[in-house]
Amino acid sequence: MWIKQSNTDSSLYFGFDSYNSAKTEISAKESSSSPVIGSSTNYYFWYGDILPSNTWRKITGYIFPCNQPTWTNPSDTTYSNYYMDCSTAYLRIRFLNYDAPPYGTSIGTTAWYALPRIEEVNL
Repeated sequence: MWIKQSNTDSSLYFGFDSYNSAKTEISAKESSSSPVIGSSTNYYFWYGDILPSNTWRKITGYIFPCNQPTWTNPSDTTYSNYYMDCSTAYLRIRFLNYDAPPYGTSIGTTAWYALPRIEEVNL
């Protein structure tokens, strides 16, 4: 996904939710180039500010199959990548401009998000 922000008065977030076949939210496991290091239902591939302001930045997050062996972060990786739970049936992208209304009081910060997508990659 491509992201741009007008200034750094708020923080931008890019993450996902995963669900089982009953559409109940389930956890995923955070990955690094070492073995699995944690589990959560509040996943963000990336968060922070786009510097310099008013420039586009491409942010890519990876969600690997539950049975994927250890791996090395791709060169375009984000802060965190994840392994799906083996019962994952649905994924949903989520992104937000935090501390801008209605979440906070930072008025005047605009965030643009372009071309969000989930794409299957066969390894």
